[in-house]
Amino acid sequence: MDNPAARPRKRAWFFLQIAEGYSPHEIALNLYKQYKDQPEGDLDRFVVIRACLIKGFERFRIVVPVDAIVLEDEPEELVLDEVEELFKAIKGVHSIIRIVVEDHVPEPPHFTQAYITETEFALGMELGITDVAHSGRQYPKSPGSNKWG
Repeated sequence: MDNPAARPRKRAWFFLQIAEGYSPHEIALNLYKQYKDQPEGDLDRFVVIRACLIKGFERFRIVVPVDAIVLEDEPEELVLDEVEELFKAIKGVHSIIRIVVEDHVPEPPHFTQAYITETEFALGMELGITDVAHSGRQYPKSPGSNKWG
């Protein structure tokens, strides 16, 4: 694949409904493991940013933001279809709602702010992640710099 950063992107949020009797936490771990176990080149095709456990939305207990490459001469939604199939293959995922991002604010996304707790910061230091200099509000850093969550 040519330079992935030069390709247009499609972004979406996937809400995963969990089947009765399954652990959302275990499914989230399996989801991220399945993503990370792909061939190296596929990791640039789409990025599973994180899996957030949520409440208050029926049995939809996991939301996953995804950033994907739009391939030349292919429908924009194709890569999101592939991501959805990856998620559907995880045991315990009952159904999925996909919400596609049309635009985002701020532009460029580098001006997005993040907040890193002291616990997250300490874990990052333990793991050798040094691109964040302190806990607290991260401005003007993108949340993408928060590699551990």
